[in-house]
Amino acid sequence: MLQIQVRVAPLFLVISLLLSCPIHAQEKGAEIYRAQCAACHGNNAEGNPEHFSDPLRGDLALSELEDLIVKTMPDEHPELCIGNDAKLVAAFVYNQFYSPQAQRRLVDSRIELSRLTVRQFRESIVDLLGAFGDEVSVPDSRGLEANYFGSRNWTEKRRLASQTDKSIDFGEGVPHFDPTGKYESLKPDENPKKDANRMNQGFSVFWRGGLIPVETGHHEIIVESKNGFSLHINDQKNLLIDRRVRSDDVVEHRASIFLIGGRPVGLSLYLFSYPRPPAKIRLLWKRPSGIVEVIPKSSLIPVTPPEICICSAVFPADDASDGYERGISVSKQWDRATTDAAIETAEWVSERMWRLAGTRENDKDAAAKLRRFCYQFVDRAFATRLSEDERQFFVDRHLDQELSKKNQLKRIVLLTLKSPRFLYPAIQNRQRSEEIARQLALTIWDSLPDEKLSQLAAQGELVDPKIVERETQRMVRDWRSKQKVKMFFLSWLKSDRAADSAKDKSIFPDFDDQLVADLQTSLVLYLNDVVWTEPSDYRDLFLADYLYVNQRIGEFYGIPVSSEGFSKVRLPLDKRSGIVTHPLLLSGLAYHKESSPIHRGVFIARQLLGANLRQPPDDVKPLTEEFNLKMTTRERVEHQTKETACMSCHKLINPLGFSLENYDAVGRYRTHEKSKPIDVASVYKTQEGNEVEIRWGS
Repeated sequence: MLQIQVRVAPLFLVISLLLSCPIHAQEKGAEIYRAQCAACHGNNAEGNPEHFSDPLRGDLALSELEDLIVKTMPDEHPELCIGNDAKLVAAFVYNQFYSPQAQRRLVDSRIELSRLTVRQFRESIVDLLGAFGDEVSVPDSRGLEANYFGSRNWTEKRRLASQTDKSIDFGEGVPHFDPTGKYESLKPDENPKKDANRMNQGFSVFWRGGLIPVETGHHEIIVESKNGFSLHINDQKNLLIDRRVRSDDVVEHRASIFLIGGRPVGLSLYLFSYPRPPAKIRLLWKRPSGIVEVIPKSSLIPVTPPEICICSAVFPADDASDGYERGISVSKQWDRATTDAAIETAEWVSERMWRLAGTRENDKDAAAKLRRFCYQFVDRAFATRLSEDERQFFVDRHLDQELSKKNQLKRIVLLTLKSPRFLYPAIQNRQRSEEIARQLALTIWDSLPDEKLSQLAAQGELVDPKIVERETQRMVRDWRSKQKVKMFFLSWLKSDRAADSAKDKSIFPDFDDQLVADLQTSLVLYLNDVVWTEPSDYRDLFLADYLYVNQRIGEFYGIPVSSEGFSKVRLPLDKRSGIVTHPLLLSGLAYHKESSPIHRGVFIARQLLGANLRQPPDDVKPLTEEFNLKMTTRERVEHQTKETACMSCHKLINPLGFSLENYDAVGRYRTHEKSKPIDVASVYKTQEGNEVEIRWGS
């Protein structure tokens, strides 16, 4: 268990100089700053490109700032500012520039641009067009619906079995296949013919359901089989892989498809085989940041979701300097990407316009229904009901032109999706109830209001706080909010870094890609447990004494596991405590041979404590084990960072990192290094002057 002991320093003694000194004393501090500091740090501590380019900001307590000034300032002549002068200038700097209150005061209030983020754009397109189809339902059950037949055609009388398969991993042979071709469980043909139809011979399987991607990006889908097969994903008209006509003995077949994390898409796989060769097949994928693996049960559902519109246009990354993605800049690349995505969406809509409009091309009221669809499309995109003039501008004038219906529709879609009213949600003028609906959808789903929320908005109901609370609870329970929360945590924890954490195979031979993939699954299961189970408690993020473990993880980390899949295993409190001690994070915050207190300390300081840390000098490289074979990792870090200039940041970093030295480069618990007991004693000082002792474990 994480234990924190706080020793409160007499803070008033530290800041009393500032509070009690007369005006001339504060002016004296300002005078000293202008004379000895401003040349290097700037008149307002904004930085000087020729000396110290970074602003004078940080997380030191006032007493620590004073100590730093005594030892290092002014540059090359620290002896010029000591004693009472150091106290006065430290108080002035802290009050005027350095403290959190000063930093907030120095930031000019301004209105910032706010556009859709890349995620919000893609999610909005899916829901915008999904509103014209069947509602998406994601069941709790996992796996694919499977139907086995004793023939190539799917007739009830030739059905061998119906079941749910947890995955398609039949490299040793597909169930129910009989190489003799007799299938004695079936009734004999009542009208046998000498030359039976080939479609009534052989064997076939039809798997159908849905695929839930873990992340957004291009996925490589792989089917391993010598048999004939066909694969559809999110498109029942066009095959992703077509192997119905087989002219060679190639086993592996690949195709790439862009998928959105958490958005279920339809999947159907048809396999057929004659009595020989034996039927074998495996369905695998390679995720954008993953490895080639059998698509797991957790990503398969036994119901078929409706087709969705997925924008695969390449967008530039959103700004994430504050720790989360923000749409605060517009570049030529972003503008081009939105155009590409709008064109892609327009093509998708034009190919399905009659289905989306709920009619057929030759129906007598088809034109009226298509016009109504266009009105609804624009209304939903802007999250408000358009006026008659706006309908004329966005819809009517295009439908009245002498163009094909497809081109008319493309113009409407392009104009809508490139409109500032869609790309910049705050620009659109809405009624109060409509604006609340738009903000709820953006905040909880990163998307547009659904049908129910839109109806309430149109009726003006969302000005009632009780209705807003009810709808918020409904939206939070939706699977879309769960996906957003998961992506928030994975981004906050920078879990993708661990996927690239290669380890020395001579030291950790079993720490391979498959183990990393299992650890990623373990982390997601842990987060789901903490956030979404009934006894949800945010403190479990740091205090939970359990991991989700399968056999591979259990064997590597020495954790007994009784079940075949993942199970929740409680561990001694002195071995694991919360998210920070999860093996995936610990291995990602380490070198290929040894732990890294600096990486771990920086992670805790920035991601958990919200501290501002300067970037280290480019020419500083960590001391390796070869520097001194007898030194522990902690001893080497202490040796390298003992200089005063380093300690301005490492006073915070080192104690936090040292507290995790019980975990090696792959996150395994240990008590000794270099035959020495590991020292995890750690104390750091907060901005308020409190001393905090951290110990992971009892």
